[in-house]
Amino acid sequence: MAFLRGDSAPDDAERMRHITAPFKTKADKIRALGRAGFSRARIAEFLGIRYQHVRNVLEHERKRERPTLGGGAALERSGRAEITETGHVVIPPEVLEHLQLRPGGVVPWRLEDDELVLMGLTAAVRRSQAIAEKYPLPTGKTLTDLLFEERRAEAGREEEEDRGNG
Repeated sequence: MAFLRGDSAPDDAERMRHITAPFKTKADKIRALGRAGFSRARIAEFLGIRYQHVRNVLEHERKRERPTLGGGAALERSGRAEITETGHVVIPPEVLEHLQLRPGGVVPWRLEDDELVLMGLTAAVRRSQAIAEKYPLPTGKTLTDLLFEERRAEAGREEEEDRGNG
């Protein structure tokens, strides 16, 4: 079974069949193949399922695991960040990755008493949704419906302007 350790390179399908043989559910097979290093696209092709199914299972698994740093240490839940001469706060890369934030992107934040709270995008969306739920709309429309209507109207105005300038 040297090929299971990657010592030799037999046909991927043979290796994948061997890895998934002990598992009954697709989710267990996806997780096993993901741990073995196969790409999401290759797993989806092998199992005859959609890429999104593979992604969902592997992302859910990743979020269930306790976040760790490269060396296996637990992700720090507090610490100190450097403030540069220009007022920029330097956030450790492992925290950026955990919060799904990217350099050059934006960081949602809020002040709570005397604390500055930076949020990941998922937390910011959940917080916004919770706030929006407190304010029912008399029209029966959702805030999302209103936002889409507003964006469509704005796009229509821009098209009109473009036609007038073109």
